[in-house]
Amino acid sequence: MDSSLSFSSGSFTSNRVIEDTYKLALKLFMNKNFDKSYSIINKLYQDSTIEYSKGLISERLFIKIIILYLTQIGLALGKRTSFRLSQIENNRVINLIIQDTLLNQFKQSFGGDIINIPLEIIYNYVLLFITNREVLLVNDKSFLAKIRTIYGTANLKTNDHNEDKYLKRLNDLYVFEVLPTFDEFEESQHVIQSNPIYSDDINENLKKLRQIQQNKCEIIEQEKQRELERKRLEHEAKQLEVEKQKEREKQSNLKYKSIKEIQKQYSPSSSIEQKLVNDNDNENKDLSQLNQLNQIKSRLFYTYRLIKDYIKENSPIILIIIVLLFIINKFLNLKQIKLKDRLLETIRMAFKVSFL
Repeated sequence: MDSSLSFSSGSFTSNRVIEDTYKLALKLFMNKNFDKSYSIINKLYQDSTIEYSKGLISERLFIKIIILYLTQIGLALGKRTSFRLSQIENNRVINLIIQDTLLNQFKQSFGGDIINIPLEIIYNYVLLFITNREVLLVNDKSFLAKIRTIYGTANLKTNDHNEDKYLKRLNDLYVFEVLPTFDEFEESQHVIQSNPIYSDDINENLKKLRQIQQNKCEIIEQEKQRELERKRLEHEAKQLEVEKQKEREKQSNLKYKSIKEIQKQYSPSSSIEQKLVNDNDNENKDLSQLNQLNQIKSRLFYTYRLIKDYIKENSPIILIIIVLLFIINKFLNLKQIKLKDRLLETIRMAFKVSFL
């Protein structure tokens, strides 16, 4: 059956057609084809609301459609399956619930008052909140006030045996789920002791309540211990990281010092620097020696020029002197050595005077 069928048209308003569509949605749901089932039931709920207001479908069929619709919503919002609505549809549904639009639709369909809404719907509506408390802001105090009103109104009803079954379930949900969620254990105890529904087994229900309270205290304590343990481990992890960082810095400093020592002893840069210093010293020495040589060279050139000019000007005299020296060495005896010395002294004086 195509979920897009509109049952407001004249040819599709029969109870049978809507029931067949409901059965298809239910079958798909049971076969875990949640996406297609939701697509059908979502459209069917909207159309059946109109058809019910016209008296074209039975109340029982309308209730079954609403229950499957609430169940599908609860499944989509919960974490029990991988079934999820689109983000837009998910937000629409959540707003539909927490803004009481859905509850007001139920009121309008059933005479405009909560007291007229069938308890089966009321029970499943409250169950929807409890099973999705985190998503639907169940911890909000306004929710508790709302459920108190629904619970109080539901217990004013006088119903048949079938309704009594859901009234008991609603009371259990209220006493053992809703109130303990808000730590209202005294109110739960009062309901058990005063509500006729629990008159036959008050002690057993009180025992059950005490167990719930104890379990919740244990859960809270466990969560507290887990949080303390988490913080302790987090602190230890931070301390360990600090110690590791200090050790890394220490090792890094040791390595750096070792490397610096090695560089001082064996680094090529140090040798090069020393070589440059030595080369610079040697270069300075060489430069000094070169300067001295240049000075000597200059003096020699100067002396050479003087001697050259002197020889050029006095070459005949020098020649005669050389000849005389040869004759003297040849013919004079040793006794005449003083004459020789005087002559040599005379020649030296002559050179000296000429040089100056």
